[in-house]
Amino acid sequence: AVEVAGRRVYVVDLTPRREGRPSKRLWIDRQYYTILRSVDYSASGEERGRMETIKIDYKARIDPNAFRLPPVGDVKRIDACVSSSAASLNGRLGFEVIAPAYVPAGFRLEGYYLYNCQCRCNHSSAQLIYTDGLNVISVFETSSKVACANGACAMGTHRNGKCAVEGCEMARAGRIMRGDKMVVVVGDISAEEIRKMAESVR
Repeated sequence: AVEVAGRRVYVVDLTPRREGRPSKRLWIDRQYYTILRSVDYSASGEERGRMETIKIDYKARIDPNAFRLPPVGDVKRIDACVSSSAASLNGRLGFEVIAPAYVPAGFRLEGYYLYNCQCRCNHSSAQLIYTDGLNVISVFETSSKVACANGACAMGTHRNGKCAVEGCEMARAGRIMRGDKMVVVVGDISAEEIRKMAESVR
């Protein structure tokens, strides 16, 4: 029997219905159904990240204070992604937010969001999220005329006077200019599909 951290596990492969999409392998505790190890694979089948539990004790006592919230004054809240609608985003951003005409097979629109730059420079974008149940594609639409107001973002998201989409090391990204706005597509799909999605935003 396969074991992880001294526990017997089930090994489960999560594979996409269509070829050329990311996949995942999980090692799940047979008794408590806890994920003890996981490996993520890119669309090309290469390992891109993993997590593994070395030691686990389900009977260990945890001090309740470990979960106590800090005083309100010590908490800084940044709503980086707020659920919204196309109509609301149009009014907030000053341009028409248009969903891509082309979406890879199997993906469905999960929702519209207002994405606020994490450096608190008041630079916002529309974010449309698509999912096939396992993978996610994000489409960002932002004004091509708005620069980051801070001049140098504290969060490291400032690039050549514009706020950039960060944290995309695990996916491909494509960018295209559409009149007065910039469209950025981020997802672990082929470069051709990213190009087609970006170009289909009119």
